[in-house]
Amino acid sequence: MCSSHGFLDCASNGNVSLIEDDDVPIPPWTFLIPDQDGDPMTINIPSDVNMNNMQIPEHVRFVSVEKVSTLLRMIVGLQNILVSKMLESRDMLNASNVVIHELRRRIQEYEGNQNRNGDEEDGLVTSEVVPGAGGGR
Repeated sequence: MCSSHGFLDCASNGNVSLIEDDDVPIPPWTFLIPDQDGDPMTINIPSDVNMNNMQIPEHVRFVSVEKVSTLLRMIVGLQNILVSKMLESRDMLNASNVVIHELRRRIQEYEGNQNRNGDEEDGLVTSEVVPGAGGGR
C-alpha cells in the first residue's frame, strides 16, 4: 500500500499509519553566512541542480530514517565547511588589503619625497653608470 508520496509506518505495537512526505520536514534551502562586515547574509541553495553522477536507482522508492539523517548531517557539514572557507578567505583578503594600502602609502610618500627633491622623472631613482668604476671585468 505505498504511494509515491507516502509509505506505511509499522509501529512496534503493531499499529500501521501512513507517513506522508510532508510529515518529514526538510530544512530550508537557505543558510546564513557573514558578509564583509560580519553581518548575516542569506544564501539560497538551488534545489533544481542536475545530479549527473548521483542518480537514485529506479527500483528505490524509499530510504531509511538513518540514511536521511546521514544525508542531512552531510548537508550541514558542507555548510560548515563553506562558511569556514569563506571566513578564511575574507580574513586573507582583509590582510591583503592592509598590505596593499600600506604599499600605496609608501609609494605616495616616496613620490612625494622625490618631488620635493626636484627629481620628477617618473618618481624613479636614477643613477649614472661610470665606465671603469666598480669591480669591472
